[in-house]
Amino acid sequence: MLEKKSTRLIFKITGTILIIMIVAAVIVVSLAAVDIGSYTSDAYSSQTLPAKGIMIGKALVVYDPGMSGDAKQVATDIAVDLQNNGYQVNLAGIRSQSATNYSSYNIIVTGGPCYLGTIASSVRSYLKTFHPPQNARVGAFGIGSITPATNTTLAMIREVAPLPKGSITTISTGIKIVEGQDVKQKSQYLVDELLNIVQTNP
Repeated sequence: MLEKKSTRLIFKITGTILIIMIVAAVIVVSLAAVDIGSYTSDAYSSQTLPAKGIMIGKALVVYDPGMSGDAKQVATDIAVDLQNNGYQVNLAGIRSQSATNYSSYNIIVTGGPCYLGTIASSVRSYLKTFHPPQNARVGAFGIGSITPATNTTLAMIREVAPLPKGSITTISTGIKIVEGQDVKQKSQYLVDELLNIVQTNP
């Protein structure tokens, strides 16, 4: 009798834990689907970073801050690297007015968080109406927990900047940062690629 009660209690506890895990997974997937991070105040803000030294061009870095804010940090690192290389940089949240005014820029970078291996829906929406100047060099980034299947530039671009069918936009380079990687090093690599500075992919 006691053994039966113990077995039933174990099943009850196991069932409760399983239900809690399923509910938690549904909540995480739902939050990722609505991309809550793209509705924070950071997503609507923008700031201009003056070029260090002689100004050689203008750059726009557009980002979805994500739920954790990690994507904003990547965007900030990229913006500072560009600033240090002589660019006046507009660091713009993806829902800011500055994010859609890209006509006067030499370099444009866009990116955000990856949820379950897919770039945030706000970035995908942004790319649907993205028409940068023909002479601008364009880069993209993503940050997430799932390592890409292949580490080639083309594979990275496809994952972090899926352009709509028929788009004539060319994205020069892309990176995806995953847990354990050096964010500053990866950000610097993206900037070096955009500026045609030869460097080995970290």
